[in-house]
Amino acid sequence: MRTNIGLRNKSVFALILSAALIFATPLLQGQTQKLYVSALQAIPGAELGLALVNPTLTEAKVTLTARSYSGAVIQSNGVANPVTLTLPASGQKALRAAEVFGNGISGQAGWVELSASTPAVRGSFVAFDSALSFIDGAELGLASSFFQKYLRTDLRRAN
Repeated sequence: MRTNIGLRNKSVFALILSAALIFATPLLQGQTQKLYVSALQAIPGAELGLALVNPTLTEAKVTLTARSYSGAVIQSNGVANPVTLTLPASGQKALRAAEVFGNGISGQAGWVELSASTPAVRGSFVAFDSALSFIDGAELGLASSFFQKYLRTDLRRAN
């Protein structure tokens, strides 16, 4: 039986948003926080989805920077990088990496750094293929856990 792909994509993003809301915890405002996505492309042909939530009563700015595993900002035709998004008060956004950075980001290897205007901003990411036969995701990582578990390993592999 064939499933409507549009409905499946909406279901994936609903799942992302639900996970983001679960992880959202109110924290003190006024500090910049950095969060990380360990891979732009988990497997060849996979897409990256991001869900961000702002549980505060004021809007929040989030700057997303796509970086190669050498740490350089990814610059290519069809890539806008870095990008700043505005999350409305008590709001959320769910976007694919191509919707954030442009279609030129597809196929790029690296990671994403998110700098939020408030530490209350939380989120999650999901990697999936177009057939939705592969879906995996996690909470956006804080600097200490991200660098210890993922980035140092990925940098060693890239060199």
